[in-house]
Amino acid sequence: MKDAIYDKGKINQIVVLDNISMSKSDNDVLSTYVQPAFFVLKSVKFTSYIDRDDEHMYTLEDSLGSMFDVSVSKFGWYLRDINSWATDKKLQHEQIVTSMQRKIVSLKDQIEILKEVIIEIKKWQYDMI
Repeated sequence: MKDAIYDKGKINQIVVLDNISMSKSDNDVLSTYVQPAFFVLKSVKFTSYIDRDDEHMYTLEDSLGSMFDVSVSKFGWYLRDINSWATDKKLQHEQIVTSMQRKIVSLKDQIEILKEVIIEIKKWQYDMI
C-alpha cells in the first residue's frame, strides 16, 4: 500500500487504517474497526527467536484508549501515517470538486442550448398558426 508504515513506525505516531477489506471472521482486532480508524502507535516490540522467525509488534491505542498489539508482518502495510493519508484525502477531494465544477459548466451549457431549442420550437409553432 502507498505510504504504509510497514516496520518504520515511530512511538506516538498517529496512523490510519482506511480502505482495507478485512473479514470480521479473521478474528483480527483491526477488522472490528469502522474505517477510517485512527490509532496512536504506543510502542514497538521486537523479539528474536532461534527456532522461528523474529516477531515485530506494534502496540496501538484507539480513540477510546483501548490498547492492543498487532503484528507488523501482518498489518504493517495496512497502516499509514496520518499526514500522508490526509494529503491524499485533500488531493482526492480537490479532484472531485474540479470534476464537479466541470460537470456544472457542461450542464449550464446544455441548458442554454435547450433554451434556444425551445425558443425555436415556439417560433415554429407560432409560424404554423
